[in-house]
Amino acid sequence: MAKKLGPDTRLKAFETRHLTYSIPARNVALVRGELFYNLLWPELVKKFTRLPKDLTAAMPIAMSEVKL
Repeated sequence: MAKKLGPDTRLKAFETRHLTYSIPARNVALVRGELFYNLLWPELVKKFTRLPKDLTAAMPIAMSEVKL
C-alpha cells in the first residue's frame, strides 16, 4: 500500500519521451508500444457505476511499431 503520493509522471503538453528497453528474447522481429489513458481513477470508476463504458475504460491514445 502506498504511504504517500508519488511523483507526477504525466506527460506535459507536446512533451516527447524516449524510452529504452532491453528485450530478453532472441530473434524478435517486431516491437509495438501502446499508450492508454484512464479518464477516471479506479476508485472513481467503482463509485460511478452508471457511467457509460467509454468513460470508465482505458482508451488507446498512441501506438508505435518498429520492425527490427
